[in-house]
Amino acid sequence: MESKNKQNDIITEIIEFETPDSSRASRIVLFIFIILSFVLPIVGTVFVSIYMGFKLGIILSYLIFWATGIYFLKLYLWSKFGKEKLMLEPEKIIYIADYKLFKGNMREVYSKQFKIEVLESFDENKEYGTLMLTDNNATIETVINLPVVDLFEIKKKIEKFYA
Repeated sequence: MESKNKQNDIITEIIEFETPDSSRASRIVLFIFIILSFVLPIVGTVFVSIYMGFKLGIILSYLIFWATGIYFLKLYLWSKFGKEKLMLEPEKIIYIADYKLFKGNMREVYSKQFKIEVLESFDENKEYGTLMLTDNNATIETVINLPVVDLFEIKKKIEKFYA
């Protein structure tokens, strides 16, 4: 999917990669883990408070379980709504992983000195791969596996944008 925006006289092109659909069973398991990660510390607090009084270890259990729950939530959102965005600007290329509720760390490579590679991986008689953009300071590698033919078309579009 592509679009062109004109903001503040800067032309930007956005290339998006969407995650393939994951199985319903895997999403159900992740959802159960998310619920358990947020509910178990609360239930544990109630039982421990009734039988043993308040302990400082309860705070540690909240931190561990809720951090795990947030991780499982990110996995669930990635498998359901995940997108990778490459924003082509005149000076640089910006990469963002979009989880719908979360955004991943933004990475940049500068357009004057970057190099594009298609990293191929063969899977069950199908050629898939990822895209890697590098400059002197940074490297961006996409996560979503796409057909190699599509990746070479995207590479040509990026090279044409900066030609």
